[in-house]
Amino acid sequence: MASRLIKPSVLAAVLEVCTGCSAPAVDSGSDKSFESSLSAVRESVSPERRAAFDQAVLTIAMEDVSPERIFAGALTPGSMSTEMKVQLSGKTADEILAEADRIAEDRRAQQRKATLKEIAALQQERDDALSTAAELEKFEVLRARFSKTRNVLGMAEPRILLRVRNGTQHALSRAYFTGSIVSPGRSIPWLTGNFNYQIPGGLEPGEEATWSLSPDAFSSWGSVEAPPDAGLNVTVVRLDGPDGKALFSTREFTAEDVARLESLLNALLHE
Repeated sequence: MASRLIKPSVLAAVLEVCTGCSAPAVDSGSDKSFESSLSAVRESVSPERRAAFDQAVLTIAMEDVSPERIFAGALTPGSMSTEMKVQLSGKTADEILAEADRIAEDRRAQQRKATLKEIAALQQERDDALSTAAELEKFEVLRARFSKTRNVLGMAEPRILLRVRNGTQHALSRAYFTGSIVSPGRSIPWLTGNFNYQIPGGLEPGEEATWSLSPDAFSSWGSVEAPPDAGLNVTVVRLDGPDGKALFSTREFTAEDVARLESLLNALLHE
């Protein structure tokens, strides 16, 4: 009988099937079979890849572990063991390694998405802070002076005199300030404090006004003892519109925010 030649493609298919059949797989039928089969699967991996295999098993076992599930009581040592058996059941070493790679890739994609979202939020905060600062600068404090006068009872009453100009495009109902009483040649102010003023009739765009404010005599403005040469530096920190709601309010983009944004951008660049 003449021998028949086996086609190369058929031979390759047969070898592939045989190779697949020879690779041990995890058996989750019982605790004993799970432990013994997992050990056999591990032994089928070359020694130089066993560390990667052990990490792959851990990656798969921890895939669905989250603080939310732990705090909700949805995860216990027993339930985690059961989930791991389900996830590893029937898998060969190569399939376990491939599944761990897929999980790691998914995590990287999720982390990248979260990073991009945080970057966008920080960039928006930075832009808002710059825009707000520019608008607040349009409200000019043309003159600022702090003084104290004596009332009929001889008590010292603080006074803040402001000359302002509304350079914004909005009518304003209230303005908020931070003031510092300073002396020439001194690095530390005598006082730094906040105050605000409800504007009678409001202040329309382009209008100027002079205000005489009377802080509480029992506040820090009333107790401060500044020398005659002390001046008052004033910064606008918030402006309210006609409805009493903030139009512009200081939004500080801190040094920590700058460092965080740079760190995220660098991490993204070197992925």
